[in-house]
Amino acid sequence: MANTLYNKLWTVDLDSVLDNTSDNSGKNFKYLSTERVTELQLPRMNYLEGVLLIRTEYHIVFEELVSRASSPSRGGGVVVTGQPGIGM
Repeated sequence: MANTLYNKLWTVDLDSVLDNTSDNSGKNFKYLSTERVTELQLPRMNYLEGVLLIRTEYHIVFEELVSRASSPSRGGGVVVTGQPGIGM
């Protein structure tokens, strides 16, 4: 299952995997569709929702990590996330 997730997400451009949507105020978001959630076997990892909303900050951080990982120095990073609204 981990190999499926890796091959489906990390070997392709992230924008080709995510779909776009917006809220009533016009703010744009990206998400994994129901088909992608199923294809990535996320329910087997106890993710039981129909779609997966990707916060804007995560997309920005992902692009930064990809950029660092492909640099000649091969630097990397870790993303530590908190719960929305708790100040982390």
